[in-house]
Amino acid sequence: MPPQGTAPRLRIAASIAQGTLATPNPVDPNDAGPQWFKEGLAQWNAYSKIWGTIGEKSHVHYAYAFYSQGTLPSLTSLNSNWSDYAGSAPEKLEAAYGASYLAVKYLAGRVGGMPLLQTLQRVAAGESFDSALQNATGYSVGRLDGEYKGSIPSSD
Repeated sequence: MPPQGTAPRLRIAASIAQGTLATPNPVDPNDAGPQWFKEGLAQWNAYSKIWGTIGEKSHVHYAYAFYSQGTLPSLTSLNSNWSDYAGSAPEKLEAAYGASYLAVKYLAGRVGGMPLLQTLQRVAAGESFDSALQNATGYSVGRLDGEYKGSIPSSD
């Protein structure tokens, strides 16, 4: 197992790299895509380098627990209400991070990493996220939301 603290540093480095690749949207300088996608992409970048960390296991555990109870938030819900999850109970926030990570991991497994970065670049150029995701990956948010949940591993 890698030393604890390595994955968070990789996640921060991935977030910085994303910011360099996708400058802010000229229409809304605070937006380079929905928070769930940016967080999921940063986690996927970090965890694909070092897997099996406590953070990854925690995200997957809570995503599975909420999924099995039928309470895992949809990506559309995370699109518009990320701040509600950020200020909520730790378990609910962990489930939101888990959903973000697992959705991006699923998508990367289907289309590769470059289309994910192209999605950010398209959003930075002014395209809506839904359109950018569809054009770069062939997936709509709804399709991704429907498909990735079937791949959520049990936390056993």
